[in-house]
Amino acid sequence: MKVSKVWLSLVIIILAACGTSTYAPHGIEGSLRVETSTPRFTKQGEPSITPDPSEQATASPTITLTPAVTSTLTTPSLTPTLEITVTAIVISPTITPTITITSTPAITSTPALSETVVITTTTIQTSTLVFTEVLVIQSGTVNQVAWSPDGELFAAATSVGIYLYDAEILEITRRFDVGEPVNSVMFSPNKGLLVSGGLNADIRWREPGNGQFLGTFDGHLLGVTDLALPAPGNILASGSDDGTVRVWGTANIASGSGAGEVLHTLRDAANRVTSIAISWDGQVLAAGSYQKVCLWDPTSGELLDTIADLSGWVNDIALSTDGRILAVADSSSQIQLWDTSTGEQTHDIPIEQTGQILALAFSPDGSLLALGCQDGSVLTWDVAGNKLKVPLAKHEDAVVSLMFSPGGSLLLTGSVDGTVGVWSE
Repeated sequence: MKVSKVWLSLVIIILAACGTSTYAPHGIEGSLRVETSTPRFTKQGEPSITPDPSEQATASPTITLTPAVTSTLTTPSLTPTLEITVTAIVISPTITPTITITSTPAITSTPALSETVVITTTTIQTSTLVFTEVLVIQSGTVNQVAWSPDGELFAAATSVGIYLYDAEILEITRRFDVGEPVNSVMFSPNKGLLVSGGLNADIRWREPGNGQFLGTFDGHLLGVTDLALPAPGNILASGSDDGTVRVWGTANIASGSGAGEVLHTLRDAANRVTSIAISWDGQVLAAGSYQKVCLWDPTSGELLDTIADLSGWVNDIALSTDGRILAVADSSSQIQLWDTSTGEQTHDIPIEQTGQILALAFSPDGSLLALGCQDGSVLTWDVAGNKLKVPLAKHEDAVVSLMFSPGGSLLLTGSVDGTVGVWSE
């Protein structure tokens, strides 16, 4: 009983003490505080509270209250967008271009002028012609080539004389050094005589077999640029730098007198005559000059027609065997075909890939037209089929002369690189 009173008194003392003071645990000064420093976020919605360094240095720990943070991480829904850039790929053709030609009928009748056919050149077709190159001269140019009537020989007029070749073995049989550049050379179709013209304005006749000199036609004032002989062989036409075209009778050569007789002087102008052509029967004579081609009747000397307004100088002209079709190559890199009976243009063929066309020649049957080009290419145009073809091979320099063999199976070409080409199927 006494003990119970003692414990009761102790309890009362303790309760009285609690009512007059504040309980503070050992080691904690003042009231509790929560750090309010700016948290560093390493992840969205999850704060990290860094204690003050000054308080870390004290011996008393700091009670840090970390509130429970509820964070919802929303992962965005990503829908990728695929962007594809399409680039057009243009594949350029390799070395051989192609020429596509719109189909036109063969020239069997003369169309009206309004029906002129324009042939576009977008595709070149490969020809089957086989090229054999023959070196004529190491230094100099080949100006013109010609076949003999029997096809056994061919001649090359060059800047250093005339060369004769055996057509079968392709070897030189004779050379004529005339002391000047020779611009033109031909064989007379009836007798196979060799006739040539050069810078000294003379036209010289020779016997090709033995080289015998037969005579001279003298009359031009300046150099002879081109020669033409029809099949009968009774006349010779010549063009010159003096601006004239002359028609000569050849009877004196046949008789051995050697003197030339001028039958007609068909042109008298300031511009040089660049090229001439005569039909196989000798009924139509054409001459090209600056911006025009004139057509005559060589027997009467009558001017038949004039094709004017051409582009620059006429590089070359050619007549079909019957004289009906005239091909013209001017400075515009295109070929024009004209009907000589009407004077109307029938075809216009632009050739852009090879530079200017410098030489033209029809095959004996008139079915093919050969084109000698500035870049050394040789094209053939099928007149009836309207197909333009180019062989894979070519000369190293410009082709300035062309001629088909009498049978039409071979094509002879002359180039300023000093070579002659023989082309065969």
